[in-house]
Amino acid sequence: MQDATYTPTGKVHSQGIELEARNQLTPRLSTVASYTLNHLCYKETVDGNDGHTPYVTPNSLASFWGHYRFDAGISVGAVVRYISNSG
Repeated sequence: MQDATYTPTGKVHSQGIELEARNQLTPRLSTVASYTLNHLCYKETVDGNDGHTPYVTPNSLASFWGHYRFDAGISVGAVVRYISNSG
């Protein structure tokens, strides 16, 4: 049986920007678009990983949402997402 342990390696520094735009195209149709640019790296590590990016952290994310409302009070929505490779 393996023992699950956690060993702190140092601090994680995050710097980036988030943008979002909302639009009501018609009284029934609305959209939301968003984008995130993020840079993460280790700082002050105890294991020599200063400046390296933590595992599985994307540099950018984007999404586009659409929402439509029908007469009967029923509505539908859909989203498309993009997640970049980690850098």
